[in-house]
Amino acid sequence: RIARAHQRGWHYELVKTLLSTPKPVVAALNGRCHGAGFVIALGCDFRVARADALIGDIRSGKAIFANQGVGLLLPQLIGSARAMDLLMTGRVIDAAEAERYGLVARVWPEADYDTELGAFVTELATGPTRVYAAWKASVNRAALQDLDAYTDHENLLNLSLLGCEDTTEGVTAFAERRPPARHQRVERLGLGG
Repeated sequence: RIARAHQRGWHYELVKTLLSTPKPVVAALNGRCHGAGFVIALGCDFRVARADALIGDIRSGKAIFANQGVGLLLPQLIGSARAMDLLMTGRVIDAAEAERYGLVARVWPEADYDTELGAFVTELATGPTRVYAAWKASVNRAALQDLDAYTDHENLLNLSLLGCEDTTEGVTAFAERRPPARHQRVERLGLGG
């Protein structure tokens, strides 16, 4: 794991490719979207969902630090307060709430999902592709400029968690397919007074 901290890894390469490819990329969410699927969806240009989709990064609840660009991309989409809420609590939201947040661009009822998705993808596929490429390069410029340094910073944060009690228990619990044991520790901040 320490050796990997100096490499950016395949998730980084995937997110960078999704952000930089000159064609629109659509994440069609129909079911649960967590973990690596959540990371991939964040790297896409459009996230569209079936009305019954459930979305969120559940790793924090398992004491696992969710890196892979999530902390860079999610706040850009929904703001830092909402991103902090979802990332720290591991809360899962439905498609309607995701659309209100701006995480999902469109939500379709289950009965219309396939038809609406097909029409949307066809619209993108038959549109002005060079203009789409220019918009994509423009909108994703900041994220692409920050991605390398951000990923290196994430790797250092991940390394700092190596061997800590929460992470050790989280990884063990995940492997054993059980919830992690919660610590009854309360830390007080010295805020003066």
